[in-house]
Amino acid sequence: MEENSVSQKLSQKKFLLSNASVKGTHLLQPEDILVGENKTLVKVDSNPTAVTTGVYQISQAPFGDTYYLGSEEKLCLMLLVASKITKSGEHYVVEGCTKDEFVESSYYQKNLANRELRDLLKPGDKVDLTVQEYLTKSEEWKRRFGGYFMPVSFKSSKDVPFDPKDIVYLAPRAMSSRYTQASSDSRNETFKSYMDRYGRIEGDKVNFGPEDPKILANIKKLAKTLGYLPMGTTIDTLTIRISNQFWDLPSNVYPISVSFVGTTSFLVTPNTHKVILEDGTVSFW
Repeated sequence: MEENSVSQKLSQKKFLLSNASVKGTHLLQPEDILVGENKTLVKVDSNPTAVTTGVYQISQAPFGDTYYLGSEEKLCLMLLVASKITKSGEHYVVEGCTKDEFVESSYYQKNLANRELRDLLKPGDKVDLTVQEYLTKSEEWKRRFGGYFMPVSFKSSKDVPFDPKDIVYLAPRAMSSRYTQASSDSRNETFKSYMDRYGRIEGDKVNFGPEDPKILANIKKLAKTLGYLPMGTTIDTLTIRISNQFWDLPSNVYPISVSFVGTTSFLVTPNTHKVILEDGTVSFW
């Protein structure tokens, strides 16, 4: 891929600011306030650095937007598959992950298998590592980790023109950015209102079927700000995972794929703070 094409793709990584606006890496300025993980706020305290390195595409479809990282920039990952013990003949086989590798061990005694299982990562545990480090992992390890969403908290919440309980009846297609940038309580109330009118709960998922693409887009955008995972969209339906109460697995994690796209000079962020991108994905500033 040509260098200019790679550079243009890198500008697609967009950060969410505390005032609910969005800026690309090249537009961020010192004193800008980013939305951090776990409802924190992060002040931009330095400018990105231009370096020449390999560039990788981080694909999250259909759960999140595609974005691009340099080889030494960090991925934010979460374990999405539970470790387990299975009986195989006279052996107890343990499968799971540490932060460094995929583990598959065999024991005659179940208590020894349980001891190793306790030392392995649990679903929802997080690992931060550079793209280059990620590429050295086994396929079994990579298959068990994915990207994740987190709920968003803005520095100043916007007022909403209608009561969240009434929006789905008064103007369901016209939900403005004021609803997706409102307080967490208002956004939760708005989401519940759409769920009451258009949703159908099935296990850990809610299927929405208003048969209106505009309404579905509103619900999807709102759900991401709350940390809920959009599972898939058709012309007239949307599925969102709101919990994994039956399997004790995180409800905000999804598979990713990483692929090399080229080498270019681009802006590298400091890799010091976990922040939220425009689509709700957790990444590093």
